Amino acid sequence: MAVFKVVPPSKDKYEIGYIRKKIEYILQPSKILSNEWGGLNFLFSSEESIINQFYIVRNILHKQSCVPLMHFVFSLDGYYDEDIHPSQMGCIAYQICKMLARDQYQIIYAVHEDTNQLHTHFLLNTTNLYTGRQYQFYNRDLQTFLDLLETLLRCPNLWRGHYKIKLYR
Repeated sequence: MAVFKVVPPSKDKYEIGYIRKKIEYILQPSKILSNEWGGLNFLFSSEESIINQFYIVRNILHKQSCVPLMHFVFSLDGYYDEDIHPSQMGCIAYQICKMLARDQYQIIYAVHEDTNQLHTHFLLNTTNLYTGRQYQFYNRDLQTFLDLLETLLRCPNLWRGHYKIKLYR
């Protein structure tokens, strides 16, 4: 079974270093052993540069008082049973990024291998790159997204598995 979880923002979400703390967490080398990470709508260079780019978008568009990030986790049960490789999970994660960001938001992902369950963390900058509007993710959008994700997971070109999606909040 595939699990997609919307992680609620923590109490310190308005602190100055919140974005830095979250990005540093998901990009810890001890968690991404295969170095499988990526994202959309930012320049790939260093961790510090990525953090700065997330802050720049928020500051230029004057969105310092809004919730800065949405955090999602996607995991596949049966990591060892299905013999899913982190690079396959990376392909799935990249497609999820395209569905979530819709070419209008910055998003970063990292495939974590530090537990028995292969999982991917996503951090989405909630400020639209073009309009400055906040990211909206309503229940109806979530169901549409989950339907698309289930279709994606049936794609034999990504991997050989077939999973039913379960949502956790």
